[in-house]
Parts: sequence; structure tokens; C-alpha cells
Amino acid sequence: MKAYYEAIGEDPFKNIPETYHVQQENDTDWQKFIENISNKGKGKSKPLWIIKPGENSNQGCGIDVVDSIE
Repeated sequence: MKAYYEAIGEDPFKNIPETYHVQQENDTDWQKFIENISNKGKGKSKPLWIIKPGENSNQGCGIDVVDSIE
């Protein structure tokens, strides 16, 4: 995706969503994620997150879209 956006002259990081590699609750990326959503404030629409389980083994299985931290 990065190469595509650079090829069309756009900043890829304005289009590619933030990504966190959370291995367990309270690890560094989990803390960054919690901090990020806390600082965003209330928007007009409810936020959505894509949850992808596993370490290169799920092959697309178990992917969920969620709208709450719970």
C-alpha cells in the first residue's frame, strides 16, 4: 500500500490506518492503543477496529470488526 500511495504522489500515512501489534493486555502496543483512543475524543461516528488474531497462522480466520474496547 505504501508503494501505491507514493506512486500516486500521496502520503501513505494519511490513508493507512494506525496499527498496533498487541500480544497481551498491558503490553507496550496495548498502552499506545488505549492512549490513542483516549486522546481522540468523541467523534461524529462510533469508532471501529479490526481485530486480527494469531501470529501468521490464522489465514483470515477469526477476524472481527468491533466498535467498543470491551
